[in-house]
Amino acid sequence: MLGSMRNDLIKQFEIHKTAKEMWSAVKKAFGKLDASRIQALTMTFETYKMPTGDSMTDHLRKMGTMIRDLEEAGSSLSSTQQITGVLRSLPDSWDTMKKVLIHNNQIQSFEDLSHHLILEFELAITEAAVTALVTQHKESKETDLQTKAKVPFQRQRLQHLLDLRTGGPHEK
Repeated sequence: MLGSMRNDLIKQFEIHKTAKEMWSAVKKAFGKLDASRIQALTMTFETYKMPTGDSMTDHLRKMGTMIRDLEEAGSSLSSTQQITGVLRSLPDSWDTMKKVLIHNNQIQSFEDLSHHLILEFELAITEAAVTALVTQHKESKETDLQTKAKVPFQRQRLQHLLDLRTGGPHEK
């Protein structure tokens, strides 16, 4: 721990005999969160938008981290605030689903909402993959030359859809 500190700080913390004592002293000295830090965390949570290309799992992981950061800072959000914040962060293409989910009485927590969103995201990815396969089948009736030119692009497209569904790149 001392190796990662500036020289002027080492003298302040090297007096502690155990790493636990040292860590407690570091937390006491630097762990204070002021109102501006809490406000910044709140603002980040309230204005965050799901980046294009992120899987729902990644997005919910980021939102969950923001919620935990706020709780650790002493500013807990109610379940309603958490649900509203997550729904607000979804892309505009999810507007209809947001309306359905906001009125679903079974969704009482961030975890409940997460399960629903992951299922809906996977369903959307599956539907897109099926549509791509149907399109590929229809296009396969074209001449061999045209089809051979499209196969690499279609494989990339299907691989991208699979990556979105599972949350990561896959081997070919």
